[in-house]
Amino acid sequence: MNENIEGLLEGFLSRTERKDAISVAECEIFLNEIPKFTVKHGIEDTRKFLAYLGNPDENMKIIHVAGTNGKGSVC
Repeated sequence: MNENIEGLLEGFLSRTERKDAISVAECEIFLNEIPKFTVKHGIEDTRKFLAYLGNPDENMKIIHVAGTNGKGSVC
């Protein structure tokens, strides 16, 4: 994850844990910092990110719809 975004994300997460408000302007800054184009990440990066989030996927029923086009209209 981009170090800038990681720092902003950690700040946001700690503020939400403390129930501090996050302004629309701050959210806009965060979203504008996300790179538009990046490298493809492997499964290990996905696992690390889910672990960072506390593995929320372990308590969910998930159906993965793979393919290229038409997923939105099919689902």
